Amino acid sequence: MSTLDAPDFIHNNSGVDIIDSLGAPFFAIASFVTLLEATISLTYFGVSFSMSDVVWTLGGLDLTWAWLTTTLVLAVVWATNEVGDYDQDWHRYIPAGMLVIHAVVLFPTGHDIVVSSDIIGTVALMVMGAGYYLAAYY
Repeated sequence: MSTLDAPDFIHNNSGVDIIDSLGAPFFAIASFVTLLEATISLTYFGVSFSMSDVVWTLGGLDLTWAWLTTTLVLAVVWATNEVGDYDQDWHRYIPAGMLVIHAVVLFPTGHDIVVSSDIIGTVALMVMGAGYYLAAYY
């Protein structure tokens, strides 16, 4: 089912493989920071780095390290799996919801709505996690 021609120990056609497993922690941390306003930062030899730091501002849209990390991990998952090849129709709605949430939090109004309520942020985080799992599994 994969579009990536790699050995079986690297890419598994019938489940989550090592590529998806390596991306999962980065996706989870970045989603947590983006959706729940968490603060995760590192200081290494005097250099401080935070996932919520703004990398670039484009017309009022703040691109943070967390949002860019989530985008990169999703691109890798999408490129290495056949995401549209689902067994049941409802499997299509969860990854689609994940992409909608990912796009909505880029805009300031959408981001404010998601982070203003713990319930909305938690539900959005659950949809993002389920969407990643479904995208990684197929």
